[in-house]
Amino acid sequence: MISGLGFQLAVALGSVMLLLGLMVLIRMQASVQDWSPEMQRKLVHVATGLYALGLPWIFADRWPVFMLLILALGVMLALRLPALARVGAGATLHDVERRSYGDILLVLGIGTVFIHAGLHRGGSAILYILPLAILTLSDAAAALTGVTYGKRFFTVEDDRKSVEGSVVFFFVSVSLSMICLLALSETPRMNVIYLAAMTAAFATLVEADSWQGFDNFFLPAGLIVFLEAYLEAPPSRLLLILLGFSALVAFALWLAPRVGLSRHAARAYVTASAIILSVIGLAYAILPILVFLAYSLAHRLTPGSTRQPELDILATVALMSFLWLLIGQESGTFNIELYGLASLIMVVILSGLAGWAWGWMQAMAFGLAAAILCLVIFTNIYGRVEHANNMDVTHGTFALASITGLLLGLFGKRFFHHARAAKLTLVALVLPLSSFALQYFTAMPGDL
Repeated sequence: MISGLGFQLAVALGSVMLLLGLMVLIRMQASVQDWSPEMQRKLVHVATGLYALGLPWIFADRWPVFMLLILALGVMLALRLPALARVGAGATLHDVERRSYGDILLVLGIGTVFIHAGLHRGGSAILYILPLAILTLSDAAAALTGVTYGKRFFTVEDDRKSVEGSVVFFFVSVSLSMICLLALSETPRMNVIYLAAMTAAFATLVEADSWQGFDNFFLPAGLIVFLEAYLEAPPSRLLLILLGFSALVAFALWLAPRVGLSRHAARAYVTASAIILSVIGLAYAILPILVFLAYSLAHRLTPGSTRQPELDILATVALMSFLWLLIGQESGTFNIELYGLASLIMVVILSGLAGWAWGWMQAMAFGLAAAILCLVIFTNIYGRVEHANNMDVTHGTFALASITGLLLGLFGKRFFHHARAAKLTLVALVLPLSSFALQYFTAMPGDL
């Protein structure tokens, strides 16, 4: 393990330069060997993932890893500039025809797993290794199988995936799961079989339903949450969870055409809701799930200009959820109320936007009804949280959130017409993050 301030800094900077050099080398070989753009992307993907697997054991401290990830993120953003995207290293990632944010999301996914696994604080190695191993190896095997042998295809938004690739993804994930569970955990042998199959099935569903490279984030982040929740669950509970999840997916697929929802979005909603439920429980998941319903209603009554609205809100809510999870883990003061408060603001705004289908009075009525409903939920669920850190949502904060959401829903119709999901999430985070920062940094050291 590398130690020493200067040495760790040099290795972190050298790692970024090595990544750029590798991308240039792959691009040069691609022109000679006639490799497809997908092959080039996956070679970079595999090399990055394999290197990321060793990060907790390469660096003695966490800060060089964070610096490395920030530098890598900066490089990925720079390579998306028009002048760099189609030449040299940039062409290695961006020569594919489909639009993808996979390069950026890969860095965010690795960072999320690194923080959440907490190996520098004595966390479990399997929570770090298995999600990244599946992301790196299963995903690459599926993509290359689909490109080479795929004959049966299904469409996911503007992308096309193969059944053959998904089958290979499942079996590679089963193998990786069994190896990691046997080598890195004390899971009983019978549990290993159940858990490996469930992990692979969950990962395959997430990968198959991901779009525009979001599997690079949803796969590792979803898997670490899944494993943390069910790693020590008995076989009977695992079987019950599998049956319940399958029933929910079947119900969602039956309901989807009746409410104007695509089958893809229905599956993705169920998967996202299952992840949220496994982290915070059924009661606290009510408001985030209400966001999905309110967004769907608002889009149908007062649609925006978004091409894929259901998936956009799913992506932003998922990213927001993991943001709160990581903030709570790093600060040691995870506030479920502030996470709920962000969801509350989104529900009230969306309700006001939906009411505009009939006029401003109806918009106000919808917004007020949503605020009252959220008040009932907060009082009966969030209000009963034991505040171990004395950092709670005050009545003034709740009132401010409700009024802010109502006003934005009434007067922000034009503002939320474009990029609705992204703007909605960013606006909803301002008050909760400000409240968290104010309470956290003004608290006495002994209270943190």
